[in-house]
Amino acid sequence: MRKVLDFLEKNVQWLAIALGGVYLLWMVWSYVINPVVKVPGVDPQNALSPGTVDEYIAEHNAAKLDEAMKRERPVQFPAPDFSKMLVEITDPKAVPDLSVACFNSTAVQFVPGPVGPGVVRVNPMLRQSFNCPSCLRRRT
Repeated sequence: MRKVLDFLEKNVQWLAIALGGVYLLWMVWSYVINPVVKVPGVDPQNALSPGTVDEYIAEHNAAKLDEAMKRERPVQFPAPDFSKMLVEITDPKAVPDLSVACFNSTAVQFVPGPVGPGVVRVNPMLRQSFNCPSCLRRRT
């Protein structure tokens, strides 16, 4: 073990240079020689590298667009019926009442327990004091 430590102490700079060289070679391999960046979805058959995306678009999609723009036939755009939209905006549908009194009442009370989270108790005397429309419908 002592021989290994003496060798490392004498040659630590070369070990650091060797590790840096290995890292440099790995970066050159992974980013220059074999790039991992590919753009899927442009070409249906395979993924393209970033430099070939513009060439592919110019040869395929841009050529079709240029032909369609050079046609003499006018393009027809259907116009939406704005009168129906205006009627929906000016005469909105009725919104039902929100029965807040059912959820914000004193009839349901939370009683904390000595050890656990507690219990929820319903006071039967206060149950009759509900006056929201949905609660009245449930009682009848």
